[in-house]
Amino acid sequence: MVKPTTVALFVAVTAAALTTGCSSFYSRSTSGTTTRTDFDTRMPLALEDVFSHCTNPLTLSPGTSRVDFVGSCTAADTTTAGGDLLLGLLGAAGPIPLSTPIDGTLFSASDTVSGFPWPMQNCEVDLSATVDLSSLKLYNLDAEWRAHSSKPSMHIDFDFQSHAHVVDATIDANVRCPSAINDSVLQAALDAIIPNHAVQIDLTGLDLDLDVMLAVSGGRISGTLDTQVAIGGVDIHSTITDIANLLGLSDNAIMGAFGLDVSTLGSTVEPMLNDALASLPSQVASYLQMGVPAGQSVTAVSIVTSGGANALRISSH
Repeated sequence: MVKPTTVALFVAVTAAALTTGCSSFYSRSTSGTTTRTDFDTRMPLALEDVFSHCTNPLTLSPGTSRVDFVGSCTAADTTTAGGDLLLGLLGAAGPIPLSTPIDGTLFSASDTVSGFPWPMQNCEVDLSATVDLSSLKLYNLDAEWRAHSSKPSMHIDFDFQSHAHVVDATIDANVRCPSAINDSVLQAALDAIIPNHAVQIDLTGLDLDLDVMLAVSGGRISGTLDTQVAIGGVDIHSTITDIANLLGLSDNAIMGAFGLDVSTLGSTVEPMLNDALASLPSQVASYLQMGVPAGQSVTAVSIVTSGGANALRISSH
């Protein structure tokens, strides 16, 4: 679920490297009137080095508006020359701002269930839940240049813990029965299960993939962001199971009523992350554009093989 935000790391690195004229992350060659600027594996490896030794894990919590990838890290902590350079560049740039702060509330859902066995056969229960982000902890950044949706891309992948506490649900259950006795008995039973209305929800099988896809528009580099969140499952806690058992419903039916299913959670988190990173693709494109020799127009961006690994090639003339 989930860092979209670490594309900001890529932005900072590229910006600092190119604006200071540093060629540590790319090489350049000329063939006729065409200039080729190749960003090879040095940049992805530097990203991995800094994240692994200075940032891991990256925690995104409600209200987060900027991310500090450096903290108290020094060159003694990183293990590659590129990581050392990147660390210095990030330290000089300072914390990276997000386009919008991370939203705390993901969504609200409600449903009414009925059809209970005697003697509650005429009762109805209004269920509602507000689902909030607890935190999103991103581990083990892997970065590479790759083709994505037929476009050259900087791909960033994150790992998660096997059971990740990502969201909390505030649940309410209100009973409506023709019989006042049945009403009070069923309401009291539900209140005993969720006395403080709060339920912790863990997600399993999480995966977050970010792609900053690059193209050419009007002789310049343009970028778009594709954020893909995959959720393997929702860990059902005893509170929800107890509610389901009391009402004679399946766990999945209750989870669906609360919107706590894989589809709803995934489709909510992806746009949240895209909103936070809305300006990053254009920033990435702008900073890469700085690597183009003055006065030249970009004719193509592509993925090429360099030393057995992918590299990003910017062709210009």
